[in-house]
Amino acid sequence: MYYATAGPQQVLLLCAGDKRNQTNDIARAVAYWNDWQQRKDDENPPA
Repeated sequence: MYYATAGPQQVLLLCAGDKRNQTNDIARAVAYWNDWQQRKDDENPPA
């Protein structure tokens, strides 16, 4: 499990794996974080 901070929010990035796959799990969590940020931006376009 990984997390990121977006202002006052904590966002959980759930990825299952073990130490052997940790590098891939981190890359997947980063991709999830980027996707979350993009979706949030799409929901709240600048005025």
